Amino acid sequence: MNEVTWKLTNGEIAETPASHGQWGSCRTTKALAWVIRVAPSKWLARSGDMMCGPLSLPKAKAAAMAMAKGRPGDYYVPKPIPHLNGLTARLIDLRLIDLDENPLPDSGVGMNDKRDRPQWTRKNFDILETSQEPKNGDPLTRTGLAAEKAAHLCYRAQFFSGGEPRQHPKRVARRCRIGGTTLISLSQVINLKAAIDFAASVGTPLTAHCIIHWVGTDAADDPNGELFAHVRESLSLWLRRRGVPFAAIWSREKLSGGQAEVEHAHLLFHLPDAWLKGAKHLSVNGGVEGGVELLQLEAALCRIVRGCAGRLEHYAVKLKIPTDGGNIGPYNGRSYDGLYLLKGGGKQAWKLFPRIKREWRKPQGVIFGKRCGCTQSLGPTARRRADYAESDWLQLARDLGLKLRSA
Repeated sequence: MNEVTWKLTNGEIAETPASHGQWGSCRTTKALAWVIRVAPSKWLARSGDMMCGPLSLPKAKAAAMAMAKGRPGDYYVPKPIPHLNGLTARLIDLRLIDLDENPLPDSGVGMNDKRDRPQWTRKNFDILETSQEPKNGDPLTRTGLAAEKAAHLCYRAQFFSGGEPRQHPKRVARRCRIGGTTLISLSQVINLKAAIDFAASVGTPLTAHCIIHWVGTDAADDPNGELFAHVRESLSLWLRRRGVPFAAIWSREKLSGGQAEVEHAHLLFHLPDAWLKGAKHLSVNGGVEGGVELLQLEAALCRIVRGCAGRLEHYAVKLKIPTDGGNIGPYNGRSYDGLYLLKGGGKQAWKLFPRIKREWRKPQGVIFGKRCGCTQSLGPTARRRADYAESDWLQLARDLGLKLRSA
């Protein structure tokens, strides 16, 4: 079509109706899939409401061809145009791509000279010490992630063309309970357990457990979950660059039976079996020993957390995996069963899943914002599209007399 858009067609001719004052009617080939550039060397494959990417151009073309033949994409997008604009802005805002060139074609008006182009600020969280932010002052100021500022998860570009930054309307945040939540609701517990079982059935079992203690960072806390959201976003990009799909569930908790002031976060995610061969735990407090990929993952996790929360203590980031010689924590065969994360569901979850150990059965504190979740690839829509036969946890809960909407 043009330098930033490719169209996959079967040669069938379709009639495009006229739009008054915009274009006339025409006959053109019917599109089965599209490949669209969202940033330099970053392409998005789209077929209907399914998406893959961002990927390199050859991989995006292959993904578009596969989706046109019926293979499901990486994720579902109900509104493709806002998603395309938001994704481009988010890649720029996260500063995880190189922006030596303008990501969009020149409009031809006032942008032909490099001096007229906006000056983009950059930061690569995957490489240590590439930040151009000042290194002095308060730790929160240095990292740019004070609790009241959503500095990284932003769907609009942040750039300066001289003078004051451009003002944009604020994005409406997800509605959450104002007073916070004290436990994971029973419906959320059932959804997380179904996601874990579905991940194992489609060949992406959750084989790694990452624990982040924010008290061991310069940020000291993550009261609204924004730091943890950025960690998940960056880890997803890091894994997908290496051909590993990001399938995960997560939860936020507080220590000391929920009485602690500072949060910590749990993340169960998928790793290939080849990465886990010969893996060993160094100590009960975390740390792994294994192949090159596993050591690179552990280092990448520390870099990502350091990039959004500042300097780390030795206990801030822990990575645990199932091993041949035994595992620290519960797991089914070579993957985690997720019950440790479901302990925050309270008495109803403990009754529905009696395998949750008694020593785990403690309150997990008041959490503001989203308390738990799973990736779209494991969510209800993905399970429904795959015709996955879920375990009848809902019926079992009704038989036990449990309330699906717990306070």
